[in-house]
Amino acid sequence: MLQAERTAMLMIRVHWFGNSFLTNHLVRVAAFAPCRQLLLWHSTHKSVPHKDYPVSWFAVAMARTNRVASKGAARDPRLHQRRWLGFGPPPQAAYYKPQPSARLIRQQMLGLDILSYRERHVRITTCGDLYTKWRAEGRRGYDQAPETGARVPVLYIHTGLDRMERGDFTKRPLTLMLTEHYEDYGRNIRFLDQNGVDVLCLNWPDYAFTLETGYWWHSCDEKTRLVVDFLKQLKINKIDALVSHDTGSAPALQVAAEEPSIDVKSLALLAPVATRPLGSSRNPLLFNPAVRWASKSRRGARFMIFFFRAVMMLSMHRAMGLSCDVLFAYHSSIGCDEHRVEQQLARIRHRKMPTLVTVGGDDRFLSKKDSRELLRKLGCDATGVCFYDADGNLISSDGCDEIVKVIELKDGSHTFAGYPDMCNKALLELINRAQGR
Repeated sequence: MLQAERTAMLMIRVHWFGNSFLTNHLVRVAAFAPCRQLLLWHSTHKSVPHKDYPVSWFAVAMARTNRVASKGAARDPRLHQRRWLGFGPPPQAAYYKPQPSARLIRQQMLGLDILSYRERHVRITTCGDLYTKWRAEGRRGYDQAPETGARVPVLYIHTGLDRMERGDFTKRPLTLMLTEHYEDYGRNIRFLDQNGVDVLCLNWPDYAFTLETGYWWHSCDEKTRLVVDFLKQLKINKIDALVSHDTGSAPALQVAAEEPSIDVKSLALLAPVATRPLGSSRNPLLFNPAVRWASKSRRGARFMIFFFRAVMMLSMHRAMGLSCDVLFAYHSSIGCDEHRVEQQLARIRHRKMPTLVTVGGDDRFLSKKDSRELLRKLGCDATGVCFYDADGNLISSDGCDEIVKVIELKDGSHTFAGYPDMCNKALLELINRAQGR
C-alpha cells in the first residue's frame, strides 16, 4: 500500500502540472492501474470541493457516475480544461461546440436532475458593429475580432419546440432563462413546463471558445447582442418572463430596458450582480486592474488560470474549487457602466414592469449591503421585503412592493439550490402578474 500511495502522489503531481509524457492514453491507463482504487478514494473523499481541477475531475467523475463515463471523457481526463490550458492542438473555433460528455458527468457529480429535453445547437453571427467600433477605438482584446462579427456556438433547450414536435401546438407564455448552465435550474424548468409555461434556456459560451478565438470576452454588450440576435434567428420578439442569475443580470437588464425589438413583459433577477462587485472581489490578488488587463489576451488568460488556482489554494479562498469561468465572468462584469445600469433600473421601474428579485441570506459571494443598494436603485424600500426562514415559512411581508417583489431567504445560498419550490412559486406568480397586465 505504501508503494501504491507513493505512486498515487507522484501521478497526482505529474497530472496536475501536465507533463507531456502522459499524453498517450495507454500510458496514463497503465500508470494509474496499480493505484486506481486509492486514487478514486482520495479524489472522491478529499477532492470533491476541488472537482473542477484536472487532477480530480476524472477520478471523481468515474466514482460518482458508477464508472459509466463516456468514452470521450475516459480518453481525456481533463475534458474542457485540456483546451483551456493549451495542451495539444486546440480545435478550430469554427467547429467548436460544448462537449456532451462533460455536461453529463457534471450533472452526475453535482446531483442535478437529468432533463429529458432535447439539446439544440445553433451558431449565431453577432457583434459585427461592436467589433468594428472597438477595433477603431483600440480596445484591448479585440484587435483580432472580425468586422463581420463572431460566429458564436450556442447550446439551448426549448420546451415549446419539444412540445410542438410531439404535435402539441397550444399557445403558452414563454420564459427566457439566462444562466451559465441550464442544468443548474432543472427543477425550475421542469416545474414551469408542467404548469403551462414554455422555457427557452441558453448556456453562455465558455472561455474555451474565447481562448480559441482571441475575442468574445463576455462583456455585457457582447452578451446582450448575442441574446438579441439569438432571438431574432428563432423569430421570437416577445418574452413573457426574462429570468437571469448572477452576472446574467447585466445583459438581462439591458435587453429589458434598451432593446425595443424585444418585448419583455416581466423580469426576474436571482442573486443579481449587475455592477456590484462580488464579496470575493475584495481580494486584491484576484481582482485588480493588472489581472483584468492580462486576462484580455489568450496567453495572459492561460497564465491567469494557473494564477487563480494557486491563489485560491494557498489562501483557502471561498471560491476555491469553482471553475475559472466564474472568475473570468466576474472580471467581465466589473467593466459595466454603473451609471448606465442605474438608468436601466429606473426605466424598468418607470414602466412598472413586474419584477422579482431574490436575495440569499447565506450568499457568500454577494453582501447584503450590495443587495440593499441595488434595491434602492430599483426604487424599493429596504423594509418592503418578503422574508422567509430556513424552513421556507414566511416571517414578514409588510410593505411588499406591488411592482418589484423582493424575496429574502434566510439560509438561501447564491444558487438557491435549497429553495427550488419557493423560487418556482415566485416565478409562476410573476408570469401570472405579467399576463394580467
